[in-house]
Amino acid sequence: MNSKPNIDAFGAASLIGFSVLLGFNQVVIKVVNGGFAAGIFLRPALARGDILRLAVDVVNLSSQLSGFF
Repeated sequence: MNSKPNIDAFGAASLIGFSVLLGFNQVVIKVVNGGFAAGIFLRPALARGDILRLAVDVVNLSSQLSGFF
């Protein structure tokens, strides 16, 4: 097997990019664990919107199918 005495540019860029990505991930985890409580209140509101949209779609579908049967 041939040994390489140095690293090529693609390998160096990949290692640097991956370490930057891991560092950014740690910053995001710190910020989120630090008290980002807006997501706790936002998630149920989005779920209510999805349920309401589903209910409207079911009502529209049933009104379209009422003349079909």
